[in-house]
Amino acid sequence: MGTRIRGNRARLASVALVLLFADACTGPLRLAGDRPSPSVPDAGSTTDGSVDRIDPRRRDGGHVGIDTDPAALPECRITSPILGPSHVALNGVPVAQGGDRATTAPMSYAVAFEVTTSVPNDQTVELAVSDASAPTKVTVYTAMVTMGKARFPAVPLLTDTTYEVAARCLDRDGDVGASETAEYPVDVTAPDLVVTQPIAGEAISPSGLSMGTFQVCGHTGASDAVNLPAALGRSDNFCAKTSGRPTCAIAMAVDGDVCVNLPCPGEGAFDVTATLTDAAGNSQETVVPAVTCFSTLPMVHIVTPDSDVAPFADPSKRLLAASAQQALRDEKADSPGAQTDVVVCSSRSGTITLFAGLAGDAQLGVVGAGLTTRAAVSADACLTGSSFVATFVSVTLPESAEDAQTKLVVPTELRADIVDLSGAKNSSPIVHLWVDSIAPVLLLTEPTDLCGSYHQSADVFETAETVTSTAPFVELTLTTSDFTENFISSTFTSATFPSVVFVPGETYVAGTANDAAGNVNVLQPEPCVVTVGSDPR
Repeated sequence: MGTRIRGNRARLASVALVLLFADACTGPLRLAGDRPSPSVPDAGSTTDGSVDRIDPRRRDGGHVGIDTDPAALPECRITSPILGPSHVALNGVPVAQGGDRATTAPMSYAVAFEVTTSVPNDQTVELAVSDASAPTKVTVYTAMVTMGKARFPAVPLLTDTTYEVAARCLDRDGDVGASETAEYPVDVTAPDLVVTQPIAGEAISPSGLSMGTFQVCGHTGASDAVNLPAALGRSDNFCAKTSGRPTCAIAMAVDGDVCVNLPCPGEGAFDVTATLTDAAGNSQETVVPAVTCFSTLPMVHIVTPDSDVAPFADPSKRLLAASAQQALRDEKADSPGAQTDVVVCSSRSGTITLFAGLAGDAQLGVVGAGLTTRAAVSADACLTGSSFVATFVSVTLPESAEDAQTKLVVPTELRADIVDLSGAKNSSPIVHLWVDSIAPVLLLTEPTDLCGSYHQSADVFETAETVTSTAPFVELTLTTSDFTENFISSTFTSATFPSVVFVPGETYVAGTANDAAGNVNVLQPEPCVVTVGSDPR
Protein backbone atom coordinates (compact mmCIF):
# COMPACT_ATOMS: atom_id res chain seq x y z
CA MET A 1 0.00 0.00 0.00
CA GLY A 2 1.37 3.39 -0.94
CA THR A 3 1.12 6.74 0.77
CA ARG A 4 -0.29 10.02 -0.50
CA ILE A 5 2.24 12.82 -0.29
CA ARG A 6 1.23 16.11 1.28
CA GLY A 7 3.74 18.46 2.89
CA ASN A 8 5.72 17.08 5.81
CA ARG A 9 3.42 14.08 6.11
CA ALA A 10 5.36 12.41 3.30
CA ARG A 11 8.17 11.68 5.80
CA LEU A 12 7.26 8.35 7.35
CA ALA A 13 8.20 7.61 10.93
CA SER A 14 9.60 4.09 11.13
CA VAL A 15 10.00 1.99 14.22
CA ALA A 16 10.78 -1.67 14.89
CA LEU A 17 9.08 -2.95 18.00
CA VAL A 18 9.71 -5.76 20.44
CA LEU A 19 6.38 -7.44 21.08
CA LEU A 20 6.59 -8.65 24.65
CA PHE A 21 4.79 -11.88 25.45
CA ALA A 22 4.79 -14.53 28.17
CA ASP A 23 3.50 -18.02 28.79
CA ALA A 24 0.88 -18.95 31.36
CA CYS A 25 3.49 -19.80 33.98
CA THR A 26 5.36 -16.53 34.11
CA GLY A 27 2.73 -13.90 33.24
CA PRO A 28 3.48 -10.75 31.24
CA LEU A 29 7.03 -9.54 30.81
CA ARG A 30 7.95 -6.18 32.30
CA LEU A 31 11.00 -3.97 31.85
CA ALA A 32 11.34 -2.08 35.12
CA GLY A 33 10.91 1.61 34.45
CA ASP A 34 10.64 1.02 30.70
CA ARG A 35 6.89 1.11 30.14
CA PRO A 36 6.28 3.15 26.95
CA SER A 37 4.12 6.21 27.46
CA PRO A 38 2.95 9.16 25.34
CA SER A 39 5.71 11.35 26.79
CA VAL A 40 8.44 8.69 26.39
CA PRO A 41 7.67 7.06 23.05
CA ASP A 42 10.99 5.26 22.69
CA ALA A 43 11.28 3.70 26.15
CA GLY A 44 13.07 0.38 26.19
CA SER A 45 15.76 1.22 23.64
CA THR A 46 19.45 1.45 24.44
CA THR A 47 21.72 4.36 23.52
CA ASP A 48 22.52 2.79 20.15
CA GLY A 49 18.84 2.32 19.33
CA SER A 50 18.75 -1.45 19.86
CA VAL A 51 17.93 -3.97 22.60
CA ASP A 52 19.23 -7.41 23.37
CA ARG A 53 17.12 -10.54 22.90
CA ILE A 54 13.98 -10.81 25.03
CA ASP A 55 13.50 -14.24 26.62
CA PRO A 56 9.78 -14.72 27.24
CA ARG A 57 10.36 -17.53 29.74
CA ARG A 58 11.87 -15.17 32.32
CA ARG A 59 9.83 -12.47 34.00
CA ASP A 60 12.80 -10.08 33.80
CA GLY A 61 13.00 -10.59 30.03
CA GLY A 62 16.56 -11.93 30.24
CA HIS A 63 18.02 -8.44 30.47
CA VAL A 64 21.32 -7.94 32.27
CA GLY A 65 21.60 -4.95 34.61
CA ILE A 66 17.89 -4.13 34.71
CA ASP A 67 16.34 -3.94 38.16
CA THR A 68 13.25 -6.16 37.91
CA ASP A 69 10.45 -6.99 40.29
CA PRO A 70 9.66 -10.74 40.27
CA ALA A 71 6.13 -9.93 41.44
CA ALA A 72 5.46 -7.36 38.73
CA LEU A 73 1.82 -6.31 38.68
CA PRO A 74 -0.45 -5.71 35.71
CA GLU A 75 -0.28 -2.40 33.89
CA CYS A 76 -3.26 -0.22 34.84
CA ARG A 77 -3.55 3.40 33.64
CA ILE A 78 -6.42 5.82 33.20
CA THR A 79 -5.82 7.05 29.66
CA SER A 80 -9.01 9.06 29.09
CA PRO A 81 -9.98 11.70 29.97
CA ILE A 82 -6.66 13.43 30.62
CA LEU A 83 -6.49 16.86 32.24
CA GLY A 84 -3.66 19.32 31.65
CA PRO A 85 -2.83 22.98 30.97
CA SER A 86 -5.24 23.16 28.01
CA HIS A 87 -7.93 21.00 29.64
CA VAL A 88 -8.25 22.04 33.27
CA ALA A 89 -11.65 20.54 34.14
CA LEU A 90 -14.34 18.23 32.82
CA ASN A 91 -16.84 20.39 30.96
CA GLY A 92 -20.39 20.20 29.70
CA VAL A 93 -19.50 20.33 26.00
CA PRO A 94 -20.68 17.21 24.09
CA VAL A 95 -17.99 14.70 23.15
CA ALA A 96 -18.81 15.13 19.43
CA GLN A 97 -17.81 18.79 19.75
CA GLY A 98 -14.54 18.03 21.55
CA GLY A 99 -15.85 18.15 25.12
CA ASP A 100 -16.40 15.70 27.97
CA ARG A 101 -20.16 15.22 28.22
CA ALA A 102 -21.03 11.66 27.13
CA THR A 103 -24.79 12.07 27.58
CA THR A 104 -27.32 14.37 25.99
CA ALA A 105 -29.55 16.69 27.95
CA PRO A 106 -31.88 16.22 29.77
CA MET A 107 -30.06 13.02 30.80
CA SER A 108 -27.85 13.30 33.88
CA TYR A 109 -24.28 14.42 33.28
CA ALA A 110 -21.84 11.57 32.63
CA VAL A 111 -18.28 11.20 31.36
CA ALA A 112 -16.57 8.36 29.46
CA PHE A 113 -13.46 6.86 31.07
CA GLU A 114 -10.93 4.52 29.51
CA VAL A 115 -8.33 2.35 31.25
CA THR A 116 -5.36 0.83 29.42
CA THR A 117 -4.16 -2.44 30.91
CA SER A 118 -2.02 -5.52 30.29
CA VAL A 119 -4.56 -8.03 31.61
CA PRO A 120 -6.13 -10.34 28.99
CA ASN A 121 -9.49 -10.07 27.30
CA ASP A 122 -12.62 -10.54 29.45
CA GLN A 123 -10.82 -9.77 32.71
CA THR A 124 -12.32 -7.19 35.06
CA VAL A 125 -11.24 -3.60 35.63
CA GLU A 126 -12.71 -1.61 38.49
CA LEU A 127 -13.07 2.17 38.46
CA ALA A 128 -13.42 3.73 41.90
CA VAL A 129 -14.99 7.20 41.95
CA SER A 130 -15.33 9.38 45.03
CA ASP A 131 -16.11 12.99 45.82
CA ALA A 132 -12.83 14.56 46.88
CA SER A 133 -14.64 16.26 49.78
CA ALA A 134 -15.99 12.88 50.98
CA PRO A 135 -13.38 10.31 49.91
CA THR A 136 -14.80 7.52 52.09
CA LYS A 137 -17.95 7.36 49.93
CA VAL A 138 -16.75 5.38 46.94
CA THR A 139 -18.74 4.19 43.94
CA VAL A 140 -17.15 1.32 42.02
CA TYR A 141 -17.89 0.61 38.35
CA THR A 142 -16.70 -2.48 36.48
CA ALA A 143 -15.92 -3.17 32.83
CA MET A 144 -14.41 -6.06 30.88
CA VAL A 145 -11.15 -5.74 28.97
CA THR A 146 -11.11 -5.89 25.18
CA MET A 147 -7.75 -5.66 23.39
CA GLY A 148 -6.01 -3.86 26.23
CA LYS A 149 -8.82 -1.42 26.98
CA ALA A 150 -11.58 -1.26 29.56
CA ARG A 151 -14.17 1.34 28.63
CA PHE A 152 -16.68 2.99 30.92
CA PRO A 153 -18.94 4.83 28.45
CA ALA A 154 -21.01 6.92 30.89
CA VAL A 155 -19.85 7.40 34.48
CA PRO A 156 -22.41 9.68 36.20
CA LEU A 157 -20.89 12.67 37.97
CA LEU A 158 -22.41 15.56 39.89
CA THR A 159 -21.62 18.96 38.45
CA ASP A 160 -19.38 21.56 40.07
CA THR A 161 -17.65 18.91 42.19
CA THR A 162 -14.09 17.53 42.24
CA TYR A 163 -13.73 13.76 42.02
CA GLU A 164 -10.93 11.34 42.84
CA VAL A 165 -10.76 8.44 40.39
CA ALA A 166 -8.55 5.32 40.46
CA ALA A 167 -8.56 2.02 38.57
CA ARG A 168 -7.76 -1.58 39.58
CA CYS A 169 -6.91 -4.23 36.97
CA LEU A 170 -7.12 -7.93 37.87
CA ASP A 171 -5.30 -10.66 35.95
CA ARG A 172 -6.07 -14.39 35.92
CA ASP A 173 -3.47 -15.15 38.62
CA GLY A 174 -5.19 -12.82 41.07
CA ASP A 175 -2.54 -10.09 40.71
CA VAL A 176 -3.94 -6.58 40.89
CA GLY A 177 -2.47 -3.53 39.22
CA ALA A 178 -3.56 -0.11 40.43
CA SER A 179 -3.49 3.22 38.64
CA GLU A 180 -2.51 6.48 40.22
CA THR A 181 -5.39 8.41 41.75
CA ALA A 182 -6.39 11.32 39.54
CA GLU A 183 -8.43 14.40 40.45
CA TYR A 184 -11.16 15.58 38.09
CA PRO A 185 -12.85 18.92 38.75
CA VAL A 186 -16.25 19.15 37.03
CA ASP A 187 -17.42 22.50 35.65
CA VAL A 188 -20.40 22.37 33.33
CA THR A 189 -21.75 25.85 34.04
CA ALA A 190 -21.48 28.27 31.13
CA PRO A 191 -20.52 31.85 32.03
CA ASP A 192 -23.18 34.55 31.95
CA LEU A 193 -22.93 37.01 29.07
CA VAL A 194 -24.60 40.38 28.71
CA VAL A 195 -24.32 41.98 25.25
CA THR A 196 -24.52 45.74 25.71
CA GLN A 197 -24.32 46.73 22.04
CA PRO A 198 -25.83 46.50 19.55
CA ILE A 199 -29.36 45.91 20.82
CA ALA A 200 -32.10 43.90 19.13
CA GLY A 201 -33.58 45.66 16.14
CA GLU A 202 -31.01 48.47 16.22
CA ALA A 203 -30.47 50.43 13.01
CA ILE A 204 -26.84 51.54 12.91
CA SER A 205 -26.56 54.85 11.05
CA PRO A 206 -23.56 55.96 8.98
CA SER A 207 -22.28 57.91 12.00
CA GLY A 208 -22.36 54.70 14.02
CA LEU A 209 -19.91 53.05 11.63
CA SER A 210 -16.14 53.45 11.73
CA MET A 211 -14.34 52.47 8.52
CA GLY A 212 -17.40 50.36 7.65
CA THR A 213 -17.43 48.51 10.99
CA PHE A 214 -19.60 48.58 14.11
CA GLN A 215 -18.83 47.53 17.68
CA VAL A 216 -20.12 44.46 19.52
CA CYS A 217 -19.56 44.71 23.28
CA GLY A 218 -20.40 42.53 26.28
CA HIS A 219 -19.44 41.67 29.84
CA THR A 220 -19.69 38.82 32.36
CA GLY A 221 -19.84 38.29 36.10
CA ALA A 222 -18.03 34.92 35.85
CA SER A 223 -14.52 35.06 37.31
CA ASP A 224 -13.50 31.87 35.46
CA ALA A 225 -14.20 33.55 32.10
CA VAL A 226 -11.88 36.54 32.39
CA ASN A 227 -8.14 36.93 31.87
CA LEU A 228 -7.69 33.32 30.79
CA PRO A 229 -4.12 31.93 30.59
CA ALA A 230 -2.56 31.54 27.16
CA ALA A 231 -1.92 27.82 27.82
CA LEU A 232 -5.63 27.15 27.36
CA GLY A 233 -5.35 28.07 23.68
CA ARG A 234 -8.49 30.21 23.87
CA SER A 235 -7.53 33.29 25.87
CA ASP A 236 -9.33 35.40 23.22
CA ASN A 237 -12.60 34.12 24.63
CA PHE A 238 -15.14 36.82 23.71
CA CYS A 239 -16.14 36.38 20.07
CA ALA A 240 -18.75 37.89 17.77
CA LYS A 241 -19.83 37.38 14.15
CA THR A 242 -22.59 37.96 11.64
CA SER A 243 -21.44 34.78 9.84
CA GLY A 244 -18.18 33.03 9.03
CA ARG A 245 -15.08 33.38 11.18
CA PRO A 246 -15.70 35.16 14.50
CA THR A 247 -13.67 38.15 15.62
CA CYS A 248 -12.37 37.58 19.14
CA ALA A 249 -10.82 39.51 22.05
CA ILE A 250 -9.73 38.85 25.65
CA ALA A 251 -12.32 39.38 28.37
CA MET A 252 -10.06 41.06 30.92
CA ALA A 253 -12.16 41.80 34.00
CA VAL A 254 -15.41 40.84 35.72
CA ASP A 255 -18.23 43.22 34.70
CA GLY A 256 -15.88 45.08 32.36
CA ASP A 257 -17.00 45.51 28.74
CA VAL A 258 -14.94 43.89 26.02
CA CYS A 259 -15.55 44.97 22.41
CA VAL A 260 -14.76 43.77 18.89
CA ASN A 261 -15.37 45.45 15.52
CA LEU A 262 -17.42 43.70 12.83
CA PRO A 263 -17.79 44.79 9.19
CA CYS A 264 -21.26 45.89 8.13
CA PRO A 265 -22.32 42.87 6.02
CA GLY A 266 -24.64 44.78 3.66
CA GLU A 267 -28.15 46.08 3.26
CA GLY A 268 -30.91 44.31 5.21
CA ALA A 269 -31.47 42.81 8.64
CA PHE A 270 -29.00 40.33 10.14
CA ASP A 271 -28.33 38.63 13.47
CA VAL A 272 -25.20 39.18 15.58
CA THR A 273 -23.97 36.15 17.52
CA ALA A 274 -21.70 36.69 20.54
CA THR A 275 -20.07 33.92 22.60
CA LEU A 276 -18.04 33.80 25.80
CA THR A 277 -16.02 30.74 26.82
CA ASP A 278 -14.77 29.96 30.34
CA ALA A 279 -11.57 28.21 31.45
CA ALA A 280 -13.19 24.75 31.37
CA GLY A 281 -14.41 25.24 27.80
CA ASN A 282 -18.10 25.93 28.45
CA SER A 283 -19.58 28.60 26.15
CA GLN A 284 -22.49 30.96 26.47
CA GLU A 285 -24.03 32.17 23.21
CA THR A 286 -26.21 35.26 22.84
CA VAL A 287 -27.95 36.21 19.59
CA VAL A 288 -28.90 39.84 18.95
CA PRO A 289 -31.60 39.69 16.24
CA ALA A 290 -32.62 41.96 13.38
CA VAL A 291 -29.75 44.43 13.42
CA THR A 292 -29.27 46.66 10.38
CA CYS A 293 -26.45 48.98 9.30
CA PHE A 294 -26.21 51.56 6.55
CA SER A 295 -25.15 49.97 3.26
CA THR A 296 -26.18 49.87 -0.38
CA LEU A 297 -24.56 46.49 -1.04
CA PRO A 298 -26.18 43.02 -1.07
CA MET A 299 -25.43 40.69 1.84
CA VAL A 300 -23.89 37.28 1.15
CA HIS A 301 -23.04 34.56 3.70
CA ILE A 302 -21.46 31.09 3.59
CA VAL A 303 -23.71 29.06 5.88
CA THR A 304 -22.34 25.55 5.24
CA PRO A 305 -19.70 24.58 6.22
CA ASP A 306 -19.51 26.73 9.32
CA SER A 307 -16.33 28.50 10.39
CA ASP A 308 -14.20 27.31 13.28
CA VAL A 309 -11.96 29.46 15.47
CA ALA A 310 -8.61 28.83 17.17
CA PRO A 311 -7.73 26.43 18.73
CA PHE A 312 -9.96 24.57 16.21
CA ALA A 313 -11.12 22.23 18.98
CA ASP A 314 -14.54 21.28 17.59
CA PRO A 315 -14.19 18.09 15.48
CA SER A 316 -17.70 18.53 14.06
CA LYS A 317 -16.49 21.66 12.23
CA ARG A 318 -13.56 19.89 10.54
CA LEU A 319 -13.73 18.49 7.02
CA LEU A 320 -12.14 15.08 7.56
CA ALA A 321 -11.42 11.96 5.53
CA ALA A 322 -14.25 9.96 3.97
CA SER A 323 -13.77 7.27 6.65
CA ALA A 324 -14.46 9.70 9.53
CA GLN A 325 -17.47 9.00 11.73
CA GLN A 326 -19.13 12.39 11.38
CA ALA A 327 -21.37 14.28 8.97
CA LEU A 328 -18.74 16.71 7.65
CA ARG A 329 -16.35 14.47 5.72
CA ASP A 330 -14.88 14.04 2.27
CA GLU A 331 -17.65 12.98 -0.12
CA LYS A 332 -15.35 11.32 -2.67
CA ALA A 333 -12.61 9.19 -1.16
CA ASP A 334 -11.26 8.24 -4.61
CA SER A 335 -10.76 11.85 -5.75
CA PRO A 336 -7.84 14.14 -4.83
CA GLY A 337 -8.61 16.84 -2.29
CA ALA A 338 -11.66 17.20 -0.08
CA GLN A 339 -15.10 17.35 -1.69
CA THR A 340 -18.10 18.82 0.09
CA ASP A 341 -21.23 20.90 -0.59
CA VAL A 342 -21.01 24.63 0.13
CA VAL A 343 -24.23 26.57 0.70
CA VAL A 344 -24.18 30.35 0.16
CA CYS A 345 -27.14 32.63 0.95
CA SER A 346 -27.74 36.24 -0.11
CA SER A 347 -30.18 39.08 0.43
CA ARG A 348 -30.60 39.73 -3.30
CA SER A 349 -30.82 37.66 -6.44
CA GLY A 350 -27.62 37.52 -8.48
CA THR A 351 -24.60 35.45 -9.40
CA ILE A 352 -22.34 33.96 -6.70
CA THR A 353 -18.76 32.74 -7.14
CA LEU A 354 -16.92 30.65 -4.53
CA PHE A 355 -13.21 31.08 -3.75
CA ALA A 356 -10.86 29.02 -1.57
CA GLY A 357 -7.19 28.78 -0.61
CA LEU A 358 -5.06 28.98 2.51
CA ALA A 359 -5.55 31.80 4.99
CA GLY A 360 -3.07 34.55 4.16
CA ASP A 361 -2.82 33.70 0.46
CA ALA A 362 -2.48 36.82 -1.67
CA GLN A 363 -5.33 35.58 -3.84
CA LEU A 364 -7.88 32.81 -3.39
CA GLY A 365 -8.66 30.52 -6.31
CA VAL A 366 -12.07 29.94 -7.86
CA VAL A 367 -13.47 26.56 -6.72
CA GLY A 368 -17.10 27.21 -7.67
CA ALA A 369 -17.94 29.00 -10.92
CA GLY A 370 -20.67 31.64 -10.92
CA LEU A 371 -24.07 30.22 -9.96
CA THR A 372 -27.36 32.05 -10.32
CA THR A 373 -29.24 32.20 -7.04
CA ARG A 374 -32.65 30.63 -6.50
CA ALA A 375 -35.29 31.31 -3.87
CA ALA A 376 -34.23 29.84 -0.52
CA VAL A 377 -36.32 27.25 1.34
CA SER A 378 -36.20 26.35 5.03
CA ALA A 379 -33.91 23.35 4.37
CA ASP A 380 -31.20 25.73 3.12
CA ALA A 381 -30.93 27.18 6.67
CA CYS A 382 -30.21 30.67 5.38
CA LEU A 383 -29.54 33.43 7.89
CA THR A 384 -31.88 36.25 8.82
CA GLY A 385 -32.26 38.69 5.92
CA SER A 386 -31.16 36.23 3.21
CA SER A 387 -33.89 35.01 0.83
CA PHE A 388 -31.75 33.61 -1.99
CA VAL A 389 -29.31 30.70 -2.13
CA ALA A 390 -26.71 29.01 -4.35
CA THR A 391 -25.48 25.48 -3.57
CA PHE A 392 -22.06 24.44 -4.85
CA VAL A 393 -22.19 20.63 -5.03
CA SER A 394 -19.10 18.56 -4.19
CA VAL A 395 -16.61 21.38 -4.68
CA THR A 396 -12.96 20.49 -4.08
CA LEU A 397 -11.38 22.43 -1.22
CA PRO A 398 -7.60 22.60 -0.64
CA GLU A 399 -6.09 20.78 2.31
CA SER A 400 -5.09 22.90 5.30
CA ALA A 401 -1.38 23.25 6.02
CA GLU A 402 -0.03 21.08 8.84
CA ASP A 403 3.31 20.63 10.58
CA ALA A 404 5.23 17.36 10.95
CA GLN A 405 3.02 16.43 13.91
CA THR A 406 -0.15 17.02 11.81
CA LYS A 407 -1.09 20.06 13.89
CA LEU A 408 -2.85 22.87 12.07
CA VAL A 409 -0.51 25.56 10.82
CA VAL A 410 -2.74 27.44 8.36
CA PRO A 411 -6.50 26.82 7.93
CA THR A 412 -8.33 26.65 4.62
CA GLU A 413 -10.12 29.90 3.80
CA LEU A 414 -13.42 30.29 1.89
CA ARG A 415 -15.08 33.42 0.52
CA ALA A 416 -18.15 33.97 -1.65
CA ASP A 417 -18.66 36.99 -3.92
CA ILE A 418 -22.01 38.16 -5.26
CA VAL A 419 -22.92 40.39 -8.20
CA ASP A 420 -26.60 41.32 -7.97
CA LEU A 421 -28.92 42.16 -10.88
CA SER A 422 -28.00 45.86 -10.65
CA GLY A 423 -24.27 45.09 -10.85
CA ALA A 424 -23.58 45.82 -7.14
CA LYS A 425 -20.85 43.59 -5.69
CA ASN A 426 -20.02 42.35 -2.20
CA SER A 427 -18.02 39.62 -0.47
CA SER A 428 -19.05 37.32 2.36
CA PRO A 429 -17.31 37.17 5.72
CA ILE A 430 -14.51 34.61 5.39
CA VAL A 431 -14.82 31.06 6.68
CA HIS A 432 -11.82 29.33 8.26
CA LEU A 433 -12.01 25.56 8.09
CA TRP A 434 -9.68 22.72 9.05
CA VAL A 435 -9.56 20.48 5.97
CA ASP A 436 -7.75 17.14 6.30
CA SER A 437 -9.15 14.50 3.95
CA ILE A 438 -6.19 12.10 4.19
CA ALA A 439 -6.55 9.36 6.79
CA PRO A 440 -3.28 8.18 8.37
CA VAL A 441 -1.65 4.97 7.15
CA LEU A 442 -0.33 2.44 9.68
CA LEU A 443 1.44 -0.52 8.10
CA LEU A 444 3.22 -3.63 9.29
CA THR A 445 5.87 -3.53 6.57
CA GLU A 446 8.36 -6.20 7.72
CA PRO A 447 8.06 -9.12 7.58
CA THR A 448 5.44 -8.81 4.86
CA ASP A 449 3.95 -12.28 5.43
CA LEU A 450 3.76 -12.24 9.24
CA CYS A 451 0.00 -11.76 9.58
CA GLY A 452 -1.87 -15.02 9.16
CA SER A 453 1.35 -17.05 9.49
CA TYR A 454 1.79 -20.36 11.36
CA HIS A 455 5.13 -21.33 12.94
CA GLN A 456 5.75 -24.92 14.05
CA SER A 457 7.55 -24.81 17.37
CA ALA A 458 7.17 -26.29 20.82
CA ASP A 459 8.95 -23.26 22.23
CA VAL A 460 8.87 -19.77 20.72
CA PHE A 461 9.10 -18.06 17.35
CA GLU A 462 11.46 -15.09 17.08
CA THR A 463 11.59 -12.41 14.37
CA ALA A 464 11.91 -8.64 13.87
CA GLU A 465 9.14 -6.26 12.97
CA THR A 466 8.90 -2.87 11.32
CA VAL A 467 5.83 -0.66 11.53
CA THR A 468 5.41 2.63 9.65
CA SER A 469 2.92 5.42 10.25
CA THR A 470 2.02 8.69 8.52
CA ALA A 471 0.60 10.14 11.75
CA PRO A 472 2.38 10.71 15.06
CA PHE A 473 -0.21 9.35 17.50
CA VAL A 474 0.11 5.57 17.41
CA GLU A 475 -1.10 2.81 19.70
CA LEU A 476 -0.27 -0.88 19.21
CA THR A 477 -2.06 -3.58 21.17
CA LEU A 478 -0.62 -7.10 21.35
CA THR A 479 -2.93 -9.70 22.83
CA THR A 480 -2.62 -13.40 23.75
CA SER A 481 -4.95 -15.56 25.81
CA ASP A 482 -2.92 -14.65 28.91
CA PHE A 483 -2.21 -10.92 28.71
CA THR A 484 -2.06 -7.74 26.62
CA GLU A 485 0.92 -5.51 25.86
CA ASN A 486 0.43 -1.86 24.87
CA PHE A 487 2.77 0.50 23.07
CA ILE A 488 1.70 4.15 22.93
CA SER A 489 3.52 7.01 21.21
CA SER A 490 2.59 10.62 20.58
CA THR A 491 5.56 11.26 18.28
CA PHE A 492 6.40 7.82 16.83
CA THR A 493 10.05 8.58 16.23
CA SER A 494 12.57 5.83 15.49
CA ALA A 495 13.22 3.04 17.96
CA THR A 496 14.73 -0.32 17.09
CA PHE A 497 13.63 -3.54 18.77
CA PRO A 498 14.90 -6.26 16.45
CA SER A 499 14.08 -9.35 18.56
CA VAL A 500 10.36 -10.15 18.60
CA VAL A 501 9.32 -13.30 20.47
CA PHE A 502 5.99 -15.07 19.95
CA VAL A 503 5.00 -17.76 22.48
CA PRO A 504 2.86 -20.81 21.68
CA GLY A 505 -0.73 -20.04 20.82
CA GLU A 506 -2.38 -17.21 18.92
CA THR A 507 -1.17 -13.64 19.16
CA TYR A 508 -3.34 -10.77 17.89
CA VAL A 509 -1.57 -7.63 16.71
CA ALA A 510 -3.75 -4.53 16.35
CA GLY A 511 -3.07 -0.82 16.16
CA THR A 512 -4.49 2.60 15.48
CA ALA A 513 -2.98 5.80 14.14
CA ASN A 514 -4.54 9.19 14.83
CA ASP A 515 -3.70 12.58 13.39
CA ALA A 516 -4.30 15.90 15.12
CA ALA A 517 -7.42 16.61 13.04
CA GLY A 518 -9.21 13.51 14.32
CA ASN A 519 -8.73 11.07 11.43
CA VAL A 520 -8.18 7.48 12.57
CA ASN A 521 -7.01 4.35 10.80
CA VAL A 522 -6.14 0.83 11.89
CA LEU A 523 -3.01 -1.25 11.41
CA GLN A 524 -2.84 -3.00 8.05
CA PRO A 525 -3.13 -5.83 7.36
CA GLU A 526 -6.12 -6.36 9.64
CA PRO A 527 -6.82 -8.69 11.32
CA CYS A 528 -3.27 -9.75 12.11
CA VAL A 529 -2.94 -13.12 13.82
CA VAL A 530 0.33 -15.01 14.39
CA THR A 531 0.14 -18.65 15.51
CA VAL A 532 2.90 -20.74 17.12
CA GLY A 533 2.24 -24.48 17.66
CA SER A 534 3.98 -27.81 17.98
CA ASP A 535 1.66 -29.73 15.63
CA PRO A 536 2.29 -29.50 11.87
CA ARG A 537 -0.49 -28.15 9.70
